[in-house]
Amino acid sequence: MLLMPMRGAAPGDVHSDAAERAPSAELRTARNAVFVEFGGSAIMLSVNYDRMLTDYFSLRVGIGGFSVERDTVFSLPILFNFLLGTPSHKLEIGAGFSVLVHGGLSSALIPLAFNVGYRYAPTSTGLSYRIAATPLLALPNTVSTAAAFFPWAGVSFGVQF
Repeated sequence: MLLMPMRGAAPGDVHSDAAERAPSAELRTARNAVFVEFGGSAIMLSVNYDRMLTDYFSLRVGIGGFSVERDTVFSLPILFNFLLGTPSHKLEIGAGFSVLVHGGLSSALIPLAFNVGYRYAPTSTGLSYRIAATPLLALPNTVSTAAAFFPWAGVSFGVQF
């Protein structure tokens, strides 16, 4: 703690520099989250882990899947997010990719995944939720020769800890 004389104070009077500081923002103790997402970057349903690297950045990885006409598609979304706002209420802007595997790794599709939405993430342990636009952009590859844009959205519920 730094002790400094106050202006206009008698010689020898001191005060703490902490007294002049504005009240600080809530300290975040919950930097991890586990959540279930409906829709979103994994297309239909996924379980995800999100780690807040700083107050402004997080990294998310998940695993999900869905079935179409008795065929199963597995998904692995990985996104890096930029967070703006108050400690608990955030605008989330993210980008990454979502690996979609159907019928073996040779037929994997890896579209770019984006998200823009609202995130409620308590600073200490508690329930969290998100709602976001989560479009996917599939670039031309060996599976498809044309690029494709998929407008999509998702909602998630989980626990921040």
